[in-house]
Amino acid sequence: MAVFWVSECIPLPVTSFLPMVVFPVTGVNSTSDTSEAYMNDSLMMFIGSLILAACVEQSGFHRRLAYGAVRTIGFTHFRLLLSMCCVTMFVSFWITNTAATTMMVPINFAILKVFEQQKLLTIFEYTSDGDRVATDITTCYFCAATFSATIGLDLVISI
Repeated sequence: MAVFWVSECIPLPVTSFLPMVVFPVTGVNSTSDTSEAYMNDSLMMFIGSLILAACVEQSGFHRRLAYGAVRTIGFTHFRLLLSMCCVTMFVSFWITNTAATTMMVPINFAILKVFEQQKLLTIFEYTSDGDRVATDITTCYFCAATFSATIGLDLVISI
């Protein structure tokens, strides 16, 4: 398998599942023990929450939540950031932090692009070397999303 990984003579996903066939045939391990190494309860919960996040994103429910929060809280930078945090925190009650944050990334980018089109801020700056880096306000929006997802999880745990 190490040779297959390094040489990539077959696709990597196929290589990663070779033990599922090779181990039982050669008697190294049983099929059930080998498959337990591939899937456990934590991984299943993580995959399930990512699927749920994809479904929420596909249906547009995250946008409706964000629009409702923006309409309710207001339109200044502080209030907009607060509304995005509230939505992320609310969503992270039911899905993992990673999935909630991943779901909010397109919304944050859309908001920042609207501000950039109105010439209120810039999303990226260029260093003297020509590298593109995020501005402080961009970093603020994305860090707030990750922290609010963590706060949402902590609220659920404490209840």
